[in-house]
Amino acid sequence: GISPGVFRTKRALLSARTVLDRDSLSLTLSSTESEQVGATNAATNTQRGAKNGVQAIQLSWNRALNEDLSASASASYSIGSPQAGFTARSLALQLSLQYRVSQTVSSFVRYSFFDRQASTAALSLYQNLVIVGLTKQF
Repeated sequence: GISPGVFRTKRALLSARTVLDRDSLSLTLSSTESEQVGATNAATNTQRGAKNGVQAIQLSWNRALNEDLSASASASYSIGSPQAGFTARSLALQLSLQYRVSQTVSSFVRYSFFDRQASTAALSLYQNLVIVGLTKQF
């Protein structure tokens, strides 16, 4: 998207990953803080010195069920002020199965859930999404 000004951003990231015979697990912790250093923006109600910050945790798991079938799952949770004027808590979950039909064709099914609870009711939302598809590599 378009940034409503000039920002100084600080980000801290801590990540760990382990790979086993058929599994891989990863954990990521992050913290982001942005401060507006440019001029005031009346259109987005932001002022010089306004700070936004978000802290998040994400856990991912992948498993090879056999040589043609794999599964994955991930979950993430964040809390903070992603934009001036509101605070939010977000939860995102995803489950996925992928089956290799041939060397160039794969099928998949994915389920995603997203829920954001914001201090401004108009910015709260949730979504359930199922995608079924085929991919072909040339």
